[in-house]
Amino acid sequence: MGIDTHKYEHTAVVINRFEEQLTSFNFVNTPSALHNFLNQLSHWHSQYRQDSYQDLNSSQMLVGIEGSHHHGFELAKALIQQDYLVYEVNSIYTKSRRGYGTSWDKSDEIDARLIASVLTRHLDQLPQLNLNPAFVSADFQSLVEAVAYLEDLIQTQTRIKNKLHHLFHLLDSKYRSKFKAVFGYQALKYWQRRAYRHHHQLQYQHLLSLLRQYNSLQKQLSNLDQWLKFWLINHRFDFLLTLPGVGVRNGAKLMAYIQDINRFSNQDKFCRYVGCVPEQHSSGTRTSFHKAKMSHKQLYRTFYSIALTQLKLVPSAKEYYDKKLDQHKTKKQARRSLIKNLAVIVYQMLKHYQSYQPTNN
Repeated sequence: MGIDTHKYEHTAVVINRFEEQLTSFNFVNTPSALHNFLNQLSHWHSQYRQDSYQDLNSSQMLVGIEGSHHHGFELAKALIQQDYLVYEVNSIYTKSRRGYGTSWDKSDEIDARLIASVLTRHLDQLPQLNLNPAFVSADFQSLVEAVAYLEDLIQTQTRIKNKLHHLFHLLDSKYRSKFKAVFGYQALKYWQRRAYRHHHQLQYQHLLSLLRQYNSLQKQLSNLDQWLKFWLINHRFDFLLTLPGVGVRNGAKLMAYIQDINRFSNQDKFCRYVGCVPEQHSSGTRTSFHKAKMSHKQLYRTFYSIALTQLKLVPSAKEYYDKKLDQHKTKKQARRSLIKNLAVIVYQMLKHYQSYQPTNN
C-alpha cells in the first residue's frame, strides 16, 4: 500500500505484487477519520485474504509513506501500532517512476500507486519505520520543529544581511575596512547611531528597520541555541559535540534528520541515505561517477558544513582531503570522500553511543 500524505487529506492505494491496483482509500487528516480508515483497511485486508484463499499469517501488507515525519506522522505511528510494516519512501523515487510511464498525469491516487510500486521494486533500499522512542516521542518532534524553525531563521538572517551589505556599500563603499567584523557589536552600533542622525532620509530609515530585524533575529537564534543545547544534553546526545565541526546547531540537525540510527542495518546504507556514495554511470569503456540524487538533502548539507569546518580547523581532515587530491580526485570528489568518512564516524558514534575518539591514521 502506498500513501500520499497531505496537510488536510491522505490518499492510499493497495496493489499486488504484479502492481495491479486492488483498492483505494481517501480520508481526511483527523484522528476520527484515521481511526475509521484503519478499521476499513483491516476489514478489507481480512476479506481479501479470505477471497484469495490465503492464510491469515501468509500475507502481510507492506506500507510505504511519503512524508512520514511530517503530515503523515500520526498515520505512520498508528499503522506501526497495528503491526503493519511501514517504510519511508523518498519523493525522488516516485518522481523517477512517473518518468517511466507513457502518461504524465499527476493526481494523489496516481502518486499513491507509484509509492506502492516503489515498494515492489526498491524495498531493500528503503528505511523501515518503527516505534522507537525517537519516532513516537512528542519531545523529539519538538526538536524536528525547532530545527525547521532554525532553518527559517537562518534563511531570513541571510536575506537581511545581504540587504544590509547592499545599503552599507551605498552609504560607504569602504565600509569593510572600517571594522574588523562587518556585523560585530561596534560596527552595528556605528551604523545605528548614523541611522538615527540621518533618520529623515529614506535610505537610513530602511537601514534602521533592517538593523532592528537583524538584532531581533540574533536574540531569537541565541534563545534557540540554548534550547537546542539543553535538548542535546537532556537526551544525552551531547557526545556528538565532541566531533570537531559539530556545534549545537549541527548536532541538533543531525538528530532531527537521522532520528534513529537503528533504522540503518549497516553504515553503507546510512552513507547512501546521506548521499555521499557516488552513483556510477557507465557506457562501454567510459565510466563516470556523480553525486547521488536519491538522498536526504538537508542531512547532506549538514555533513557538508561539518566537512568545511574540519578542513579549516582539523589538520587530519586536511591531510585526508589532500591525499584524495593526490590520487587525482577532483575537489568535489575529495570533499565527498571526506563527507563519507564523517558519515561513518557519526554512524559509529550513534550506534555505540560514545564520544568521538580521534585516531592517528
